[in-house]
Amino acid sequence: MLEYIDKNLLSECRHVTLVSFQKNKIVQIEPGSFDTVSSVLEHIDLSHNYLTDISNVLSNLSALSVVDLSDNRLRTLQDDAFDGSEALMLLNLDNNFIQVIPAALAKLPQLTDLSLIGNRLKTTVSPAIANGFAGLLRLYLTNNSISTLQVKQYPMLVGLHLENNQLESIPDDTFETNVDLKTLYLANNRITGSLDRCFLPVRHLERLQLDSNPLGHISASMFSTLTQLETLMLKNTSLTELRGSPFASLNKLSLLDLSENQIGAIGSTELKGLDSLDELYLNNNEFASANLSGLSVLDGVKLLTISYGKWNPSADLLVNKTKLEDLYMQGAQFSVLPNDFFIYTTKLSLLSISDNKQFNRLPSTFFQHIPYLKELTLVNNSLSTLEQGVFDYLGLLEELYIRDNPLRTLRSDLFAKTYSLKTLEISEANLTSLPTGLFESLNLLKKLDLDSNQLSNQLTNVTFHGLYSLEILLLQDNGIERLSPGVFDDLVLLQEVYLGHNKLSSLDSRLFANLRHMMLLDLPNNKFSTFDLTTLSFARPLPVLNLDNNGLKTIKITPTLNKLSVDNNELSSIEVDQTDESISMLIMLSASHNRFTTVEAFTKFPAMSELDVSFNRFETLDLALLTRKMFSLIELNASDSYVKHLGVTYFQPQFSLIHLDISNNNLTRIRDLGELRYPFLENIILGGNQFERFLLEEVTEQFQMLRMIGLEGNQGSWSCELIRGLDLDRFYLNLWRKPELKEQQQTCAKQEKGICCL
Repeated sequence: MLEYIDKNLLSECRHVTLVSFQKNKIVQIEPGSFDTVSSVLEHIDLSHNYLTDISNVLSNLSALSVVDLSDNRLRTLQDDAFDGSEALMLLNLDNNFIQVIPAALAKLPQLTDLSLIGNRLKTTVSPAIANGFAGLLRLYLTNNSISTLQVKQYPMLVGLHLENNQLESIPDDTFETNVDLKTLYLANNRITGSLDRCFLPVRHLERLQLDSNPLGHISASMFSTLTQLETLMLKNTSLTELRGSPFASLNKLSLLDLSENQIGAIGSTELKGLDSLDELYLNNNEFASANLSGLSVLDGVKLLTISYGKWNPSADLLVNKTKLEDLYMQGAQFSVLPNDFFIYTTKLSLLSISDNKQFNRLPSTFFQHIPYLKELTLVNNSLSTLEQGVFDYLGLLEELYIRDNPLRTLRSDLFAKTYSLKTLEISEANLTSLPTGLFESLNLLKKLDLDSNQLSNQLTNVTFHGLYSLEILLLQDNGIERLSPGVFDDLVLLQEVYLGHNKLSSLDSRLFANLRHMMLLDLPNNKFSTFDLTTLSFARPLPVLNLDNNGLKTIKITPTLNKLSVDNNELSSIEVDQTDESISMLIMLSASHNRFTTVEAFTKFPAMSELDVSFNRFETLDLALLTRKMFSLIELNASDSYVKHLGVTYFQPQFSLIHLDISNNNLTRIRDLGELRYPFLENIILGGNQFERFLLEEVTEQFQMLRMIGLEGNQGSWSCELIRGLDLDRFYLNLWRKPELKEQQQTCAKQEKGICCL
């Protein structure tokens, strides 16, 4: 792992054109490091390092065309950073701490692509020389804090990305010099007000994204000059209507997304002008009993998706839709469809009908006009009757999802002619048995989901006959108490078995003996009080085992097991069947919510890389012992475990650890952190403790490679004044957020920067 680039490193590499130093720990580059390749080096990757300053080490590289400096600690670039490197075309500065677009970049006449995603920019303006960015074609400024939009400095732009910023308006003259713009992404801002004139100059625009802005309304004048537009994204823009044919000039538009608005109707004029439309997204609008007659003008549409609770598709919805390939109907309310409903859509390859509680019967002729279906979804309806031969038309079908329907029983010949099926989901269907021969024709099936039925003990040695290609089998939540030794014998290619949420308390030793490709055995939420993996026969060693939520008191595993999850049990130790010659190969262990009281229980796993022992009871967390015994540990979570002290005696440097979570404990001595020797630690989470004092200077001095710090906790242990005064940017830090604490942080009495405080 490099921390420093010496000027002699490339002294013998005079013909190198590409150099990659990504994902090292580089903090400094010695001047002259690239002199020996100054005339031939074309591409250099310095991403994911710790550079705070590159000085001018990348200057005078006459052939250099691509530079990646993303994920470093750069705040700015000095004005001569790239002097003499005029061939540079692509520069990536993502995820740094830059506040202003550096003027040094204006000296690069060949620069076409500049990316500054995830920095600290508040404006698009650069203090650059006049016409400095005259040749820039693509500018990526996503995930910044930009509140003003000025792009006159970039007259040649064809692509501008400004998603996830703080823009509130777009002045009328914003793009008057950007006449070549083809891609404009403005999603997830705060844009309101009239946009009737701001897009007038960008006549060549092909892709416009305005998702998640509170626009409120759109008009025909807004898009009047965008005759070349092909993609228009207006998802979640607070639209209530489409008055005045707003898309009349968009005769080349191929994709329109109007999802997540409050549009109540689409009349005869609303979609006027969309002669080339291929894809229309109308999810989650207010179409209940609404007029959707305007869809009749879209004869060429290839994808149509409509969703809302209790909307009613008209009998002529698909008339003349001869090019339709994908159709999604969610929340529609019908019990039957006309026999000729699909007569025009013979090219349909994907059909989804979901969330319709009136839809209770599939007639035998339902699919007669759409024999080329490859994917069929019939989820969360009220289907209880599947007439004989209903799927016989679908010989090309590859994916079938009919979960969450009260089917109760299936005919033995239901899938007799669906020879091409690769995925079949029949979960939550109230099935009490599976008829013999049901899967006989499904020789190509790779995934079968039978979760959440009532199959209990109805699985026999012939139930799965015919499934010779099956790789994934889900039988969760079926009330299964026991399994016949030969039930899986036909599944010779099976890799993953999911048996969670059943009533199993033991397994026959021969159950998996015939399975030569087993990778994962999933057994959470059963009734095992003890489990001995060594008693089960496998044709090859099992790599992954999950036994969460079983009330386990003892467990014994094989030394070849790689990953084990035993969360929410009653374990205080884990036994390994090993000799002095065979060490455990366990690399990942999740053992949260158990009864472990000492980390010594885990020292028998020297290959461990990820260890989660949260929600146990360690009064002393002996990190020094773990360091000596686990040489490859990368992630350690010991949160919520009543820890009062950190064991740091005889602490040896642990070079592999990058993530440490000791949050929500009872630690008070911040100075104990000073004894830890984790030189490459990137994330530390320590909120919810009772530290007597806390200084970012001390933490970052101790862990100089730190990228993220977690201060959230299950109790407000920090003073609001302290949190308010933290300058994370000064120390090149970002806040680590724990998803499980998100709701709690939103409801606490006081908070600063999203963190509960006192």
